[in-house]
Amino acid sequence: MKACGSGDSKGNMNRISAFIVVVAVALVAAGCGGSDTDEFNDGVKKAQQPMDQAAKNADNADPGQMDRYAQAMDDTVARLRELDAPDEAQDEYDAFIKEIEAGADAARDTSSAARSGDKEAFAEAIAQLEQHFKAISEKAEAVGTAVG
Repeated sequence: MKACGSGDSKGNMNRISAFIVVVAVALVAAGCGGSDTDEFNDGVKKAQQPMDQAAKNADNADPGQMDRYAQAMDDTVARLRELDAPDEAQDEYDAFIKEIEAGADAARDTSSAARSGDKEAFAEAIAQLEQHFKAISEKAEAVGTAVG
């Protein structure tokens, strides 16, 4: 059931899927240090699996799928909170997690806007969601730099 949306909803979700890859690559590529760093990077990759899986099936014009994507982001945050970031990356890691939480809220806003049928609100919600994904990617790169 597609309550509202643009014809490019799959394109938006493809950008989200690409973002997931960018986050994982930024953290893994920067983590060329010792076993603690490798363990942290592996943990981050595993923690992101709920988002990876949800992004494969997500369609931002489908409120139910966006709700599931928001839940997957929440699950990822819970997994990330279980990891111990290296001391030199703790501040960046905390900011990364907070941005994912904000992205989950934006996904829920997108779902609500799609349900409302208000195309203007939906377009704004999508724009906000994409801004959060860009910010998440930037925060991930900052973690990667701090870890590396």
